[in-house]
Amino acid sequence: FQSRSIGSSNEDTSTMLLSVIDDEDERYRGCEPLRLSCPSCTNTFECPAVSSLIASLSDPNEGKDATVNFWRRMRCPRCPDDTDECRVSPAVLANQIKRQADNFINRYYKGLLMCDDEGCKYSTHIVNLRVMGDSERGTICPNYPQCNGRLVRQYTEADLYRQLSYFCYVLDATRCLDKLDQKMRLPFEKEFAVLNQTISSAFLEIQRIRDRCAFGWVQLTDLAVSI
Repeated sequence: FQSRSIGSSNEDTSTMLLSVIDDEDERYRGCEPLRLSCPSCTNTFECPAVSSLIASLSDPNEGKDATVNFWRRMRCPRCPDDTDECRVSPAVLANQIKRQADNFINRYYKGLLMCDDEGCKYSTHIVNLRVMGDSERGTICPNYPQCNGRLVRQYTEADLYRQLSYFCYVLDATRCLDKLDQKMRLPFEKEFAVLNQTISSAFLEIQRIRDRCAFGWVQLTDLAVSI
């Protein structure tokens, strides 16, 4: 009876830990991963979220995975263990995440428009100011009248904000720890405290960039109701 209770308790704990990770993964499904470049071999690899550290610390078998174990080693998973040059320093992490954020911002400002008609798929960076019927200005496909489709922006403000928010989530160790119950949090606090010192500069940088997005601001005019 005692061993059965212990096994049930461990299973419940693992389930709760996985639910913390799965909830966020579902929220940011479709976002492009954070890719880091090794300072030594120049190969790129996907950087897991700091929440993966919970899985590696709670399950010894998970810790053997090089990608999950990245936050404990902070080094390229493809390089030999005796290579010191492959270590990802705080400065390297901050610079690379800023560069990737800039790439997504540039993608947004390119303003690629594509026709929503499956048979047309006309794409352009030039806004068509022609007005037709009840269509909004700038949405008429240049192939009209052969095509009755509408131009749709391929990378919107919402897409950019969600991508930058995902990068924040990847590095937000404090939020990840706060989502755990007090009893579940204790085994991870020491490890996360050390990790926070390493990733704080990168997290503050991407958070600063994300907070500049007007999409995340509350417009008071939307909340006010005229009498």
